[in-house]
Amino acid sequence: PKVVKGFQREDLFTVVLEHFMTDTADLADYVLPATTQLEHLDVHTSYGHTDVLFNHPAIAPLGEAKPNTQIFRELAAAMGLTDPAFHDSDEQLAAQAFTADIDLGLLRSQGWQSLPIPEAPFADGGFHTPNGRAQAAGADYVPNYESAASAPALAARYPLAMISPPARNFLNSSFVNVKSLRDIEREPILEMHT
Repeated sequence: PKVVKGFQREDLFTVVLEHFMTDTADLADYVLPATTQLEHLDVHTSYGHTDVLFNHPAIAPLGEAKPNTQIFRELAAAMGLTDPAFHDSDEQLAAQAFTADIDLGLLRSQGWQSLPIPEAPFADGGFHTPNGRAQAAGADYVPNYESAASAPALAARYPLAMISPPARNFLNSSFVNVKSLRDIEREPILEMHT
């Protein structure tokens, strides 16, 4: 049998950390109860503003739920992984996420701190591209595997490109457990160009 990092192939299994039984959790070999945002320390940024937020746990973890970080530390210990990074506390991890421009003490006490960037950082351009503007092609752009740009023969053979947009009422698998949101979302649909 194939050995992968100390495990035999037959020892491999899927583990999901989740708050609710989602479609992904339904397919897992093991589901470990993860804490919610209300139950663990964290730091957040947002798509909608340029502040960083400190997430104080509002309550102790319920039942057997644990923060993902604690589960990772415990799994690392059980697997015999000894890298010092596996011993960092959540507070240490939060501190490592920022440069000296963010004072973790102030962030903790105030609950938020503005990031050292303009309110609308790319309003006047300033993208990290040769001309400073957003562009579709460049060093970071990777065309689809079967696109006309990357593989004309495949694109000719397979002219349709699948674009899988997010469900409007969920956040990945989060909130799928809410029946009223499932009722709004209804069944998945396929829209196809003529």
